[in-house]
Amino acid sequence: MLKATLGSAVLGWWGFPWGLILTPVQVTKNLWGLARSQPSFAPSAQLERIVRLGLAAELRQAQATGSIPPPVKNA
Repeated sequence: MLKATLGSAVLGWWGFPWGLILTPVQVTKNLWGLARSQPSFAPSAQLERIVRLGLAAELRQAQATGSIPPPVKNA
């Protein structure tokens, strides 16, 4: 992310007129984010919830259309 921030700081100015306005804003936001966050490789709780809901919806749709058999219940 630091490499991308440096690239934006050097090359972002060329987009006239918005580059002159938005480049300092974005570089500041990137540096602020780098300074206050710890690198995390675990998914957020919100991402896990979105994925689980999406998978549940796909499973329900597949079961409704009969494209997968219902689960087998053990006796």
